[in-house]
Amino acid sequence: MIRPTLIIAALILLCVACKDDPEPTVIYPETGFYGDNILFQSKTEYGKRENSFQAQLPAARSVAIRITGKNSSWGGTQPGGPITLPSGIWYIETGTVNNWAVGTVDRNNSTQTFTSIDGGQTCEIKMMFDEGSFVIEYFEHDLSTPNFTKTITVNY
Repeated sequence: MIRPTLIIAALILLCVACKDDPEPTVIYPETGFYGDNILFQSKTEYGKRENSFQAQLPAARSVAIRITGKNSSWGGTQPGGPITLPSGIWYIETGTVNNWAVGTVDRNNSTQTFTSIDGGQTCEIKMMFDEGSFVIEYFEHDLSTPNFTKTITVNY
């Protein structure tokens, strides 16, 4: 005869063994192809103008990253006034874009969104930042609200 405690132990083991594995997550390594990775979630201080912008995607996963300049000035001319240069903004080196769809810069709100193209791939860009502060928002798996946000400071 099978003991009731043995049956309960077998059921518990079966339930634990059938538990779904956690969903794979997007990886933001500390460094990328072009240096320190702006998307590495634990770092907020950067001392170089040129950095990586890298996310490693599991299969069937996506991410969108929105950058907002906290003190950006896009420069230009004022009627009857001086010409001003941009400051506190970011740039990309276009020949380095890999697996990112690069959105248009919204100069009114000082934002730009970068959206992954294919899951199971590495997304990478060589990104340059002026000195200043920038908000980085992470929208993983088609979320409409960010699942992580950080503010970075670039000072070189």
